[in-house]
Amino acid sequence: AKMRAEAVIFDKDGTLMKFDPFWVRVAESAVQDILNRLNINNVQAEEILEAFGVHNGVSDVNGILRKGTYEQAGEALCEMLERYGIKIETAEPAALVREAFAANAGAGEIKGCAGLKETLSRLKSLGIRLAVVTTDSADITGKCLKGLGIESFFDKIYTDDGRTPTKPEPYCAEDFLKAYGIKPENAVMVGDTLTDARFAENAGMKFIAVASGAAGKELEDRAAAVIPDISGLDHIIEGRA
Repeated sequence: AKMRAEAVIFDKDGTLMKFDPFWVRVAESAVQDILNRLNINNVQAEEILEAFGVHNGVSDVNGILRKGTYEQAGEALCEMLERYGIKIETAEPAALVREAFAANAGAGEIKGCAGLKETLSRLKSLGIRLAVVTTDSADITGKCLKGLGIESFFDKIYTDDGRTPTKPEPYCAEDFLKAYGIKPENAVMVGDTLTDARFAENAGMKFIAVASGAAGKELEDRAAAVIPDISGLDHIIEGRA
């Protein structure tokens, strides 16, 4: 069924860009970098990666790397190291992880999802306001959106700066919609995780899931529609009446 929208908010990773080619590579380099910085030799990088939800080079759709925050990654890192009797001498493990990921962003491959520019261009031509809400940092988000050549399509870009409430808290959606005088019922969230679904629910927006297979089944009950990639929005989203 068609749905009218005045605003569409996108998750970034797994929605606008392919997740594993970028993030698994970055995580592998970042974890090794953290171990080197802390002079830790008795912990394998693979163990920390598994705590982040990466198994044999593939990310778990429900793991920390996929849907968590830097705070959660910092907590998982500390818990893993404590098993080996290692206590990190920093009050901000999240900052340590964030910095390591930013420093190793060059290890990732930026690959856009199918129909990316064409879909965004069509939505803009309909007069729809567009935003990105991601739990990623501003530096890496900027690098990715510029690498994909899509940064200019978005009216607002929200990232995890350590201060702004992150998904599934509805703050970013509320701020975006208020800025343009748009009611939540006239807005759509497009994402690929349960965090995105909860974010949409908390903000009172409709949710469209980008998913397939088993991951799609998990999101079906919460979604107004399930599409394999964002090119599917061309068959669903209409502009304002």
